[in-house]
Amino acid sequence: MNENGTTTNLTYPWILTLGADFFVGCALMEVTQAICNGTSSSDQLDRFKKKYAPLLSSCDGTGSSAPIHDLCKYVIAQSSMTQMMWQANNNESWKAYFVQIGGETMEDYLNRTVYPSANGFGRYLIISAHDFDHFAFGSDAATAHTVARGTAFNQAIVASSRGNIADLNAAYVMNVLADHYLSDMFSTGHLRAPRQALHYNYALYTGDFLTKYMHDEDSALWLNVANQQGNWWKALGDKRYFDTDNVTNKYSINAALQVSIGEVWNAYSTGHTQPNAALTYAPDPATVAQQGNFPPLFQLTGGNVVQVRSPLMNPFTTAPEYTSATDSSRARDILGQLKDADYNPFTFLS
Repeated sequence: MNENGTTTNLTYPWILTLGADFFVGCALMEVTQAICNGTSSSDQLDRFKKKYAPLLSSCDGTGSSAPIHDLCKYVIAQSSMTQMMWQANNNESWKAYFVQIGGETMEDYLNRTVYPSANGFGRYLIISAHDFDHFAFGSDAATAHTVARGTAFNQAIVASSRGNIADLNAAYVMNVLADHYLSDMFSTGHLRAPRQALHYNYALYTGDFLTKYMHDEDSALWLNVANQQGNWWKALGDKRYFDTDNVTNKYSINAALQVSIGEVWNAYSTGHTQPNAALTYAPDPATVAQQGNFPPLFQLTGGNVVQVRSPLMNPFTTAPEYTSATDSSRARDILGQLKDADYNPFTFLS
């Protein structure tokens, strides 16, 4: 219910887009504890349930969903603007839009992640600094997806035994959060960044901002990807979903999501768990290095050592060299170079 006393009816696409990015737990510890880093299957399950809780009721106990309502309105407006830009791509105005959109929307997101918290401020930066479940490297996204899917299947089986549609709807809400992690695996910016190594190897937020640069570079430029079914295709990342070059990737995402939703219904109609075939549609991060793609901005070697590409801001180099970024001082230097140059890989599109 929003501030005017009216109900916010959340749709599957809305929760898919927003849920795991903006509403992920009530307490700070719940926000920062990734599902994939759970010490046991029961711990992973507990972490998922706590991240899922804000979609059931408000964290302050008032029952108000005004923050969700406002955020949905904002994202709908952003989406409409995005689609208009893509539809007007005959004059290439969308390119200028996406060169600018990163900084503008980041500030808005910081201001709009305002669901109740102990500190009373928006936590988009904190959420994004601990978003390991959203990155495919090291099977983190696959783990988060699998844990959430198992919970959705169990809920659908409960719904089946009770014959209760409300219980089935709860299963779909659990499943849509699982599908958020699944859809992230189709975004090239989430495939090969060594997310956790960049976060934990360096001082506060340094590695997180470095991840953002690699995320944006891999999202802006395309990668060849392949899945467990043996299919391979050209994929793009965040902010390029509507690109005509991303058509195959878009259809692959839609196919995976349809299978995922169908499996929840099958669990409900049969009363039995399902094989999670949806995951076999997603790009396998292990195959990205085998597909002849441009050299990554960062890569991980044995001993959890992060290496950085040289030249730093030339992803098209045919003779990259890699050196170790072994400490926070070196990482801060790299970050400083990227910031000073205002490095924006979306400018390569113009």
